[in-house]
Amino acid sequence: MLSSTKNLLLVAGLAAAASAPAAVAGEVQPATHDGVPTSLFLEGTVRDFLASHADFESYPGTYNKPAAVLDDEGKPMLDLAYYDLVRGSRSQSVHSPASFGQWWRDDESEQISKTLKHTIELEQINGSGVYRFARENSNQFFPIDGKGWGTTPNPEDGQSLRYQRGGVHNYHFTYEVSTIFTYTDPRSRDLDGDGRKGEQFKNVNNPGDALFFQFTGDDDVFVFINGQLVVDLGGVHQSQSAGVNVDDEASRLGLVYNGNYELKLFFAERHTSQSNFKIETSIQLATDSSAHYD
Repeated sequence: MLSSTKNLLLVAGLAAAASAPAAVAGEVQPATHDGVPTSLFLEGTVRDFLASHADFESYPGTYNKPAAVLDDEGKPMLDLAYYDLVRGSRSQSVHSPASFGQWWRDDESEQISKTLKHTIELEQINGSGVYRFARENSNQFFPIDGKGWGTTPNPEDGQSLRYQRGGVHNYHFTYEVSTIFTYTDPRSRDLDGDGRKGEQFKNVNNPGDALFFQFTGDDDVFVFINGQLVVDLGGVHQSQSAGVNVDDEASRLGLVYNGNYELKLFFAERHTSQSNFKIETSIQLATDSSAHYD
């Protein structure tokens, strides 16, 4: 990890999982410039919950610790040792392992959650090789307003939440995005197109040729590469940033050059009144095993 303050998520790699599950990046084929996509379209699954769910509109200011690996279904699990440690205290962040599991699973009965699809577009920034999707501050991330359960709660019914602003948004949802990328030799990359290969990362505005992924937002955010945790922003909190350098983590994650691996992002908007969501990455996230990096 880049720093104790979780300031950056340098995810290096381009990768895809040997067995990537359904619902990865979207089917839209982006425009290209010199063979490089000008945008990345990522389709994900939104699951909309009611504010009355045990894990939503609850536990403000707490930390939610996930297990270091995904389960057999490719979903996050709680770190049970930590859960048992904080259960019943003010540090508890979820009701139970079972309630946490509901965040990432479709409910066919639609009694607990409603499932929808949503695609985001990451646009390349000024030919830099860095892609960004940002919904934050005055333009926040509410992908299912007017859908699912609708406004949370419905002010027309005389209901309101303490921190709800304006009564116009659908809060309390999760968003799951599964993508693939190809991990390449750092010495072979010229991501910014300046003719110099293998330049080192300095910061998000001057990333050189590093493969990185940075997330900024609230609330819970977990990112896994090759089934292993690389970004942990668990809990109900204000907007925070974290990142991983995949080149630094490649050995631990079992990545080899030109191998395809899966990158999965899990996001939860659990509490009014904000929903910030920003991705910045130099990874050309793709939809299938055709993942590549030029």
